[in-house]
Amino acid sequence: LVPVYITAMALSRRELDELKPWVSSVTTEMLGFPETAVVSAAMDCVAKNMEKESMAVQLTTLLEDVASSFVDKLTAQVELIKQSRAAGESTGRKRKRVRNYIFAIVFACLPVSLSVCMSVCQYVCLSLFVCLSVCLFVCL
Repeated sequence: LVPVYITAMALSRRELDELKPWVSSVTTEMLGFPETAVVSAAMDCVAKNMEKESMAVQLTTLLEDVASSFVDKLTAQVELIKQSRAAGESTGRKRKRVRNYIFAIVFACLPVSLSVCMSVCQYVCLSLFVCLSVCLFVCL
């Protein structure tokens, strides 16, 4: 049997760009002054999707005593970004499913009045504004 290693998905370029100011501010907070070498090294570790221990070893030469607490904060922030990405993806799928329900209801209600369309649509998605705009567009 061959062992299978599952690695967590790396951050996208946009997510890395959004993380960089946070890394810079935490570095300044911990060291008392801005240090671009630390920011670059930390961003390189995150971009390579390094494990927490490997990051600590890599950054110890630059951060010395505060390396472990910095890596703890950094990995927690990276996990937060990954969780928010996962939540956003599920929200997007839910939004698409609701949109499909709305259009199915609206097209089913074409021959009937606007009020019937609104009541059915509002029952499904509970968003009055979306229902009103879609029903007005299709029924009128």
